Amino acid sequence: MSTSDDAHSVHSLSTRAAPDVVDGMVIHSADAYAELPSAKPTRSSQLSDVIDGALTTVPITVASVSLVYSSLPAQYLGMGVVAALLAMSLVHLISSATSRPMVYGARLFEATTLSAMMVAFAKQLPSWGLQGTPEQLLAVMCLVSALAAIVCALLHLAGADRFTRLIPSPVYVGFSISISILLLLSQSKTLYRLWQQGSPWMVLLTISLISIGVGLAVRRLRPRWPSTAMSIAAGTVVALAWVAAGSPVAMVMAEGGQWSLPWQVADFSSLLGDQVNRTALLTGVFYNSLLLSTVIFINTTVANEMMSQVDDRNGTRWQQACVALAAAVGGAAGSAPISSSTQAAMAATRQGPLTGLKALGIGLLCLFVALSGVVTWISLAGVAAAMMVDAYFIADRPAIKKGWAWLRGAKLETDQKEDLSLVALVTIVAVVLNVVAAVLIGLLFGLLLFALRNAKKPVRFTWTGGQLQSNCARGRGEIELLAAHGERIRILELEAELFFGSVASLDRHLVASLVGAHGVIVDWSRVRHVDSSIALALRRWIRAAHAADVRIFHAGSTLQGGNAASFLRQHFPAAQLFPDLDRALEAAESAVMASVGVVSSHHATQMVDALQIFHGLSDSQRSKLDESLPQRLFKAGDSIFSAGDLSNHMLIVLQGSAGVIVQGEGGRDIRITSVRRGGVLGEIGFLDEAPRSARVVAQEDLVAAVLTRDHFNQLRDEDPKIVTQLLTNLTLGLSTRLRHTNKLAVARNASS
Repeated sequence: MSTSDDAHSVHSLSTRAAPDVVDGMVIHSADAYAELPSAKPTRSSQLSDVIDGALTTVPITVASVSLVYSSLPAQYLGMGVVAALLAMSLVHLISSATSRPMVYGARLFEATTLSAMMVAFAKQLPSWGLQGTPEQLLAVMCLVSALAAIVCALLHLAGADRFTRLIPSPVYVGFSISISILLLLSQSKTLYRLWQQGSPWMVLLTISLISIGVGLAVRRLRPRWPSTAMSIAAGTVVALAWVAAGSPVAMVMAEGGQWSLPWQVADFSSLLGDQVNRTALLTGVFYNSLLLSTVIFINTTVANEMMSQVDDRNGTRWQQACVALAAAVGGAAGSAPISSSTQAAMAATRQGPLTGLKALGIGLLCLFVALSGVVTWISLAGVAAAMMVDAYFIADRPAIKKGWAWLRGAKLETDQKEDLSLVALVTIVAVVLNVVAAVLIGLLFGLLLFALRNAKKPVRFTWTGGQLQSNCARGRGEIELLAAHGERIRILELEAELFFGSVASLDRHLVASLVGAHGVIVDWSRVRHVDSSIALALRRWIRAAHAADVRIFHAGSTLQGGNAASFLRQHFPAAQLFPDLDRALEAAESAVMASVGVVSSHHATQMVDALQIFHGLSDSQRSKLDESLPQRLFKAGDSIFSAGDLSNHMLIVLQGSAGVIVQGEGGRDIRITSVRRGGVLGEIGFLDEAPRSARVVAQEDLVAAVLTRDHFNQLRDEDPKIVTQLLTNLTLGLSTRLRHTNKLAVARNASS
């Protein structure tokens, strides 16, 4: 809805987080969550960020105002731009004093929504007993904008932000595509109307082509530059050149034009006339205000939350309400709706975090632009062309490609089909009917889709450590011990969205997991989003676990790409977090073995203690090996083997541990096993002489004995009994691990 800020393409449409179609421009999550510099920002770097933020938000604001005022006479457009800039100055002033400063501006989605309302108002005014003059239409617009901002303030005070997380991302993607189409149509009409009003076609053509060319070039070659500002600036230069040549050019505000604010010329008094159907008028104003406030509130809360994940700064409800009330003042004056802009906020954080001082600086620049008369230089054709460039980049192209592939017969998952259907529904309604209807239908069906997908229980499956074990390579004794005591490990696999409606069911599963448990693993790998209301239930459960001396492990919180990891860091900073279930299981198993008196440590061991490989050898044979095999030290993180390496030796782990890693989908590393002291690395390649098939990395400082192929062949000639026993032990070890892997696969398949 900004369509907010991190547009998920359709391959991830089933994820929860709202997409980032900021101010109509798609921003991918890698950009939106760029790491902020740790160095203390200088004055010059802060000034640079202030200019970047202003150059991003002001042009979008000008474009948005032109959308809102498209139903009004041209002489009112300049007033609307000045009103919006003054409103932005006030809003930034208030925001600079909060603990969550942001960059604000008029944005394309809210502008498109209000523009659709203005078209409807123009048709409805006569039925309300009004003449339908532009001044009356302007008065209704001011009332709707002001009331919508006041409702936003009330929503902030009520903590309604928790409900914005229920809207699935396909709704946002549908809005982004519909806005793209509507912008292309509306700005094409704007250029045609300018031609009808007397602008020479050559003037319009040159301004448009150069603006579009500069916008596309900046997007392609300098993506960090404010492309909309550059596009409008290019059109302005061409427009001024035509003016100097004596050709007429339509500007946002004519030089010497009236510098009144819209509220000063709006006809509020006629709305109170005796002939007015007040019930119909008030109903229309309140209804549209509530709808517009919903759009503004969702965009603002999503944008604020995304920036809070970047710099860990959060505003209070009262602070956000005060900002909304400042926007209400601007709305009453005739400004287009003002809301948070993640795109501009990210532009203002390129050199350092977004501070109150930066927000104040951006507000002052907006004030300067409003009072300096710069708007008299801006060409309407340049603005229209810049918006057409934005329209091209707004649309979620991966979603369009996926939808086209579906139409051509490509096989998709059920979730993807549902997502694409919702995207298509929102887009069609917005284009065929209007954005207002699309908002209603999108919210309705989006929440319905959310409810259907999350009607199932929050816990997908519950295992015990007897059913599911880690891939850690263990000896027979440890495997037998875990078979006897593995029931004391519980694994809860969570899934989908965890929100306030999931609390009761989740609480029951959590409490039940503590009965007879030594450790409980919470697997977050299927969770797309966690609502803050879940924190209270988890906090109660963790206190009960500590009282019962049950250890808690959290696994896979980063795998889904949602907010589970940030949720845990924020609410449970002391939690034990593991990148995946396998490593959490290994830790839980080691804890269980330690509790029954078996210490599964990583301390150094002599060769004679590595019973797995040396079982059955006499003391003299073990001593012979112990003295003859060289040892190597690997530091934590060192690569021991790489895929494709020659298999000319194997390693016997004497201290530490190593992980065997393969590359999964998307280039993500997957640990298929862990090998600790007494285990063997590289034995399969050593036996069949094939190149290494996986990468092996030291998980901690590791000491290993090296058995080379040359030494092995020498042993075979000098003492064949040692080699025979080594091969027997290797075969037994491999068969034990294979049986364990088969058991693990059966357990996981039975639960899926």
